Amino acid sequence: MRTRTRKSAVAMSAVAVVLAGCSGPEPTATPENSAVPDASSPASVAGPIPSGLEAFYTQTLEWESCDSYNTDGSELGRAVECAMVTVPLDYADPEGKTIEVAISRTKATGEKIGSVLMNPGGPGSSGLYLAGQAEGTAVADRFDRIGFDPRGIGASEPEVRCLTSDEVDEERREPDVDVSPEGIAATEAEHRDYAAQCVERTGADVLEHVGTREVVRDMDVIRAVLGDEKLTYIGYSYGTRIGTAYAEEFPSNVRAMVLDGALDPDQSPVDEAVAQGAAFQTAFDQFAADCAQTDTCPLGTDPAQAVEQFRSLVDPLIDQPAETTDPRGLSYDDAITGAQQALYSQQLWRLLRAGLNELRDGRGDTLLRLA
Repeated sequence: MRTRTRKSAVAMSAVAVVLAGCSGPEPTATPENSAVPDASSPASVAGPIPSGLEAFYTQTLEWESCDSYNTDGSELGRAVECAMVTVPLDYADPEGKTIEVAISRTKATGEKIGSVLMNPGGPGSSGLYLAGQAEGTAVADRFDRIGFDPRGIGASEPEVRCLTSDEVDEERREPDVDVSPEGIAATEAEHRDYAAQCVERTGADVLEHVGTREVVRDMDVIRAVLGDEKLTYIGYSYGTRIGTAYAEEFPSNVRAMVLDGALDPDQSPVDEAVAQGAAFQTAFDQFAADCAQTDTCPLGTDPAQAVEQFRSLVDPLIDQPAETTDPRGLSYDDAITGAQQALYSQQLWRLLRAGLNELRDGRGDTLLRLA
């Protein structure tokens, strides 16, 4: 199974937004998930059902242990249970091929308002672990917390697969740092080969239907089979784009949304990448200033020199990965990814500081775990 990175810890801010109002009844259980679902014992569905999709909106769920759903190594916890939701591969052809979307649930501990669906972003991140977040909060008390792996991801079936594990490791060891015209041309050729492998190993029919527009349709099916008349949703990063698209597609089905780290839906991918790079730099500068106040800062005591010090630690990895307990070693790409992961949350700055200190001593275990 592919290991997936969780982009950030869930901070349940804006609880008042989510708690306001009421929602639908407790979901029922026990389905048939192969092919078009059996609606002979339908769930208690609230809200409108799009024409031709009745079997999907009225399916019931068979909740079970999450042991076979855990594809990213995260601990889901004993209170979390999982199920598969059957949806059409192509919503324009509901009688055609079907796929399954994995969802997770932790039940409300108090008087229940409804369910809150959560997504960590990516795109491409598994979201099952989110059902175990926010313990001890008002959200956990009043809502069933629902995580999900968007179609093509994690435990959802089929999974988008482009590279084998060995090919992923080979790609990690070969950083794209040559920005000459020849280097850029080589990188573009690699990307074309990657896309061709995705088509060959996953299938063009699946890849054609794993975008945002299908995910928001899946979210509406999930809302219905959970028994909620309207959707309560928390989305982070790219998860905000999913939330925005859902509100555009199903404006009358929205109860409340928290969009944290919202993306501009009109921004081009290039502008988005540049803006994200600037944000990472801002976060790094804040980390460096905090680090400089400690006695063990690997970047020194002058934040103005932090970038240069960081480069002196990671640039040698371009030619020679650092040793790790894991036999793969820490590559340059791993070190950059690990640092970026830690910059998403101040709670991870301690690990980043420790990882850079390790790297100074020739070891890469902590940064590899972050990556």
